[in-house]
Amino acid sequence: MTRRLTALAAAAALLLTASSCSTDQTGPGSPPVAVEVGSTYAEWSEEESPELSDALADYMDDQPESLLIGSEDQWQEWLGELSPPLDEQVFPHRPNFSESVIVVGSYFDCLTDAKVLASGDTVLKFVTPTESEADVVECDGAPRVVLLTLVEFEEIGVETADDITLNTD
Repeated sequence: MTRRLTALAAAAALLLTASSCSTDQTGPGSPPVAVEVGSTYAEWSEEESPELSDALADYMDDQPESLLIGSEDQWQEWLGELSPPLDEQVFPHRPNFSESVIVVGSYFDCLTDAKVLASGDTVLKFVTPTESEADVVECDGAPRVVLLTLVEFEEIGVETADDITLNTD
């Protein structure tokens, strides 16, 4: 845990330094400031559950790095595509898609935890360590992780999943 906190602090300092000399980016014409949103709904890690290693590798080979799930039908379709033993995982509760969405993202845990950022009210992005951060730490052999983040509509000021876009750039 201490290693992660230290790495996270270093990455945050690096990003702040690299992103701008000024911390005021809220003037006219400035892009919206991205803020971290959501809460961990479920997380599967090769490090914590080695028995999931093959299934996580298959998932990361076959699925996009990030995915927005905004309806029960999309949820059921996504669950149906999971291979064993991922398809047998128990979730803490059923997502309420009339009040929230799930952002699914996968990454190699080589430096910092991934997160979901909101810029403006309607654009979400699953963010993993940047290339410059990954250059600092060797990522080959790092544990695979699939992270499900629950984002409540109220948190980002929207009324339906149709109001939300996932930026996959």
